[in-house]
Order: sequence, then C-alpha cells, then structure tokens
Amino acid sequence: MEWVDQLKPFITWIHLHPGLAGVVTFFIAMCESLAVIGLIVPGSVIMSAIGTLVGADIIPAMATFGWAIAGAVAGDITSYHIGYQFTDKIPLIWPFRRYPHWLAKAQDFFARHGGKSVLFGRFIGPMRPIVPIVAGMMKMPALRFYSVSIIASAFWAPIYMLPGILIGAASQELAPAQATKFLVYVVAVLILLCLTMWLIKLLLDLFFRCIGYLVKQRWLAMQKRPYLAHFCNWLRDPAMPEHHSQLVLFLALILMTPLCIWAAYSILNQGLITHLNQPIHQLLLNIHTKIGSYFLIGIMLFSANSVVLTALLVGFIWLLFHRHWQIALHWLLGPLLIMGLVGLCNELIFSPRPSGLVEMVTGNSFPSTQTALSIVIYGFLGIVITRPMTIPLRRHCIYYSLISFCTLLIFSRFYLGIHWATDIIAGILCGGWVLLLVALSFRRHIIYTLNTKSFLIVLITTLLLAWGVKMVQGYRELVTNFTPLWPSYHLTENTWWAQTTSSQPLYRLSRIGKPVQIMNVQWLGGIKMISHSLEQQGWKIQPKQDIISTIANISTYDKERKTPLLEPLYLGQKPVLIATKTATGLKDILLLQLWRSNISLTDNPTPLWIGTIEYQSPHPHQFWQGNQYQNKFANLPPPIKELMSLNQQDQTKIVYYKPSHRPPTIPAYDWNGGVLFIRSQ
Repeated sequence: MEWVDQLKPFITWIHLHPGLAGVVTFFIAMCESLAVIGLIVPGSVIMSAIGTLVGADIIPAMATFGWAIAGAVAGDITSYHIGYQFTDKIPLIWPFRRYPHWLAKAQDFFARHGGKSVLFGRFIGPMRPIVPIVAGMMKMPALRFYSVSIIASAFWAPIYMLPGILIGAASQELAPAQATKFLVYVVAVLILLCLTMWLIKLLLDLFFRCIGYLVKQRWLAMQKRPYLAHFCNWLRDPAMPEHHSQLVLFLALILMTPLCIWAAYSILNQGLITHLNQPIHQLLLNIHTKIGSYFLIGIMLFSANSVVLTALLVGFIWLLFHRHWQIALHWLLGPLLIMGLVGLCNELIFSPRPSGLVEMVTGNSFPSTQTALSIVIYGFLGIVITRPMTIPLRRHCIYYSLISFCTLLIFSRFYLGIHWATDIIAGILCGGWVLLLVALSFRRHIIYTLNTKSFLIVLITTLLLAWGVKMVQGYRELVTNFTPLWPSYHLTENTWWAQTTSSQPLYRLSRIGKPVQIMNVQWLGGIKMISHSLEQQGWKIQPKQDIISTIANISTYDKERKTPLLEPLYLGQKPVLIATKTATGLKDILLLQLWRSNISLTDNPTPLWIGTIEYQSPHPHQFWQGNQYQNKFANLPPPIKELMSLNQQDQTKIVYYKPSHRPPTIPAYDWNGGVLFIRSQ
C-alpha cells in the first residue's frame, strides 16, 4: 500500500469531524493574535494550510471562517485587557524588556493612526499581536476596540486563507491519487514552514548581527594589512568611511557571480529551472483576461526600449547640465554594461520566444532585456535619490515603491507571454549583478547636492510623455497581438459526423498544460435549445459563476452540489453550460459541462459544443477516495447514455476509441472509451 493510501483514513476522519478542525482553527487564530505568543507562532502559514483543506472541500468553509474570526477576536480582546490592566508592567516583561523597540514602534504606529491602527495592524505581521496590547495601554475605549477588531478579523480570516483555498480548489483538476499527493505535499510544506519560521524569527536577528560583526571585523582587519589597505581605500564610501557597507556590496557581487553562471549553464543544458517554462506559460495563458491584458500592456510600455532610453537620455542631459559628472557617468554606465552583458548572452544562448499569441514575437528570448534594463535604471535611480536622505522611513518608501513598480514591469512581460520564466530569472540576475557593480562604484564618490525633486519631476514627465506617445502609436495593435491564439479547425458537417476510431479523441488540459479529462460529448445545436432539452429531462442548469455564486459555492457543504470552485477551462474558456442531475435509477450525481469548440463547420452555421459528462462522486467531493470508485463505475452504465434519449428528434451515435488513446494522466474510470456525438435537428 502506498503512503498516500495510508493517509486516507486520517483525511476521512478530518472530513467526518469538521468541528474538531474548527476548534484547531480557533486556537491557531487566537494564538496568532495573542501578545508575545503571536510573535513566535506563524499562524498565517497555518491559516493557509487550513485554507487548502477548505478549498479541497475536506472541511466546511463558512464554519471554518467563523471559528477563525472568533479566535482572532478572542486573541485581540485578551491582549487588549492585558495591556489595559498591566500598563506599567508591560515594558518590564519579556520580550519587550529585551526588545523595547518593538513596543516603541507599535506605540508610534498607534499614535499616528489611532483606532485605525487596530484595523491596519491586523494585516501587518509584526504589528498584529502587539497593537491590541498597545491599544489597551493607551486606554482605547473597549467598545470601539471590539467593533474594529471584529471588522478586521472578519476580513482577515478569509483573506489569509485565500491562497490555500485556491491551491485546494486547483488540486481538484488532478486525478484523485495525484490530488491527494499534491495536497499532502502542500500541507506538509506549509506545516514545515510553520515549524521553521519561529526558529527563523529567533535566529534571524542573531544571524545578521553575527554576519554584520564578522564583516565589520574583516573590514577593520583588511585596513591594517598593507596589501589590502589600498583595496579598502579604493572601496571606501566617503559618506561613511568607517562603515563596512561597501564590503557587504562587494561580497554580494562575488556571491551573485556564480549564481548567474549556474543559471546560464542550467538553461544551456536544459536543467531543472527550464522545466518551469511550459507549465507557467500555460498557466498564464489560461488566466488571461481582457482587463488584465489592457492594464498590463500599459504597464509593459513603461519598459519599452524607446520609453526607457528617452528617459535615460533626458536624465543624462539634465545631470550634465547641472554638472553632476559622477552621477551622469554611472547613470549611463549601468545601461551600457547591461546591454553588453545581454548581447553576450544572446550570442552564447539562443531561446525561441514562447508561442500561443496572435502575433508571435520573434528573435532571441534569453535573457529578458527589458527586465534587466528596468532593474538597472530604476534601481540606480533609487540609489541616487536616497543617498542624501537621513530618514530611514523615506528611503524605505522610495525603495518599496520602485521595487513594486519594477515587479509590475517584470510581471507584465511574463503575463503577456513575451518571455519564458527562465528569461525573466536570467534578466533579474543580470540586472541585479550590474546594479551591484554600479552601486559599488558610485558609492565610492562624495555625495553631491542633487535637487532630487527637480530631477524626479523631469524624469517622471519624460517617462509619461514617452509612454503616452507609445500608447498612441501602438496600444491597439499590441492588444490584438498579445491575445492568446488557440488552435482552430474547419470541417464540413459530414466530415465531423463521420469520425471514426482512427482519429484521436479531444481532451482537456489543466491550467498547467497536463491532460486531465477526455471530452466525451460533441453536440451540434443552439445553446438555448440544448438547455431547454436538458431541463425537460430533469437536468438543473447551474447559473454562471460570479462573486455571489462563488461565495455561495464556497459556503455550501453538500456532497450533491456542484460546480468546482475554479471553473475548468478548455482553450482558455470557461464552460458555457453546466448542468447536474441524479443518474436514472442511481444515487450518483451526473455533471455535464459544455464549452465552445474550436471546430467550425464550413457548411453549417450552427455552433458545435464539446464537453464532458461524468459521475460526480469522486470529483470534487472526497477525491482522496477516488480509487475506490474505479470498480464501482466499471459496473455503472456509461454516463453518456443519459444524453441518448433527450430528444427523439436528435441524432446520436457513440464512437468508441482504443484505450491507448487515453493520456496516462487521465484516470481510467473517468472514461470508458466512448464519445457521444449529438446532432440536433
């Protein structure tokens, strides 16, 4: 018996005792919110693990949300009253006695935001367990605290579970055995993270202190040795001549060099990271939306060569005009170095662009030039404008803003299918390496009095003007070009109807491009007429999924429901029709899903729909017991028989394909070899 089979009794037990899972959820949420304990227990990770069980339909959603909200509120109220009753003693207890700055930051946060800090602090990890106790110390009115805590907790619980819910829902596209393994691995990883994060929290500060101490000692020792003193003098930052930050940058540069070489070698030899390319590319094609494309195409144009180089040139001229020679030199040096490095990579490694778009981008895809260039230019901009700043908060705001902007730029090229994952990784590594080199060189020079505000106004204005011109020139064309292109076929009606077992049955791919389902229904007819025929025979047409139906879908804990939380896709499209029915003479639920096909009939304008009809029992409810249904389904009538007698005027036939035509990733009991063809009259 496989180790996965040994876990089935445990998973079944959790499923049959959801109340105990709720108690565990309550306890974890309360510990996450308690003062001191919440600093140690990484409850957020465990909440994601619980969300995975919710998304997989192992435990009920609404009850679990309720337990989590109640636990969070209980933890907040307990912490509040501890702070209220022991105001003067709180700074004297551990860990606030050992780390007084934690309490000072929370008090400053509360002073600046008042009652809103209880709401904001709920979503900020380090502040979550401290703000309630500070609210009590500051004598915040209890009724006001309770109301804000309840509102914050009501949003916090589902939001923190959402990643796990999506993972659990996505697992339902897999075969039962694969889904079980997938969920076990995910939950195991999350639990492992939970067990290690508390240790990391305790050791991280000590680690950085030790590293900082060792680097500092090495820096001081190097200055005492004649043959290294010249190197230290060359490397030294005149703004902080005794500080070792330059040595830290130098060591980071040294460490990143073999990492860049390893990535290039791995890509050149089809190593491990290249296996990420196709699944991620397929996933992004499947989650393509018009709104997402419209927005990210606009973002992507900020990294277009003409836009970036225009801003680069204008910034260079402005720096020269104001006689900032060293800044101007490094402002231009970074892009020149990265273009040279990217050109070298292009000569050594060739990687064709991803396919699947209306207008395929040609040329070498490796590495992502725009990614590397954006990191160098915007990264160096952050270094320049923060160098004279003495307030850490302002520097952090600038850094986080530029990092977020660069992340959007990089993701836009990823999402739109312009680059593979390996191209982006290589672009980030190359850009980071050059940025470290330029920063190391730039910080060796005296700080110049730079009019930061004027410089930023010029750069932002130039960027927006160049971006506007690019939008006017090519936005519409880019929207068309970056539309996913799915394969299409043109047949005559007789050719379609005369298909035999010699052809290959159609199947549906998962969001990462793996075959998961045979399309065992092909139906020629109007969708309204098909819906009417189904309803006359007792089928229930499911409403199209929206926010309200999704919430209702999550809330329902009924084995006879259902549509999956994540609707299955075929060629990037959601089902046009979903219907359920109790099988004739049986207790099992039938699920019918139809998609618009990519087959057009040249001599008949009637649309052709393709889909699946299957027994609901193993998917998605209790999928971990899916193998038990193999023998059961083998003795049941094929589900396609339920559609044979919908309308006597319809023409129907079944084509039976060879078992060898079934992809190995599709469970045998999900398909008996037959595909039903229906032609409505």
